[in-house]
Amino acid sequence: MRFGDWLKRLFGGRRPGTEVVPFLDASGRVVQIPLPELRPGMMQVQLAGREGVVWVRAGQLRTRSEIRHPPFDEGTRAYIRRIQEAFAEQHPLSFEEWEHGFRCDTDVVFEIATWAFAADVYRAFADNEISPERQRDIYRVIVTCLTASPEFVWRVLELEVLSRPEAEEVVKRVYGKHYRSGAP
Repeated sequence: MRFGDWLKRLFGGRRPGTEVVPFLDASGRVVQIPLPELRPGMMQVQLAGREGVVWVRAGQLRTRSEIRHPPFDEGTRAYIRRIQEAFAEQHPLSFEEWEHGFRCDTDVVFEIATWAFAADVYRAFADNEISPERQRDIYRVIVTCLTASPEFVWRVLELEVLSRPEAEEVVKRVYGKHYRSGAP
């Protein structure tokens, strides 16, 4: 009997009815964890060769540096400049770093479009904010929306200064008609 099995027998394992989600643990195995164990800093990702999404800690991800796409034309580079300028304070990457990251993405058109949309949402909410803390929370809300499906946003989003109703407005803008408030 394995140690984990012994603990489950001793403490009764998971309670019936407790919802679980797939999670990539530190050893690289996908395990099931109880839904209440989701924490800020976790995100949903699609793993190559696996159907569906799994949760990971953001720090677990390794960035791929393999270039998949040729240099971009000036029109595409203009979108990347807008993205880089919008997020310069919150995610201080150079234009070259943003461009490199996009050239390494599998679906470059989707990624650039997603981040361009995110930059527009960020500007709509943060441009009139003078508080850096409020701007950081707006950024945090947007990135959480980009890395978690609507039903999980409030489980992994940690706000510092925005109120829940203020953050809810940002979430609604990101998800549009696909979002229903009232999640935990």
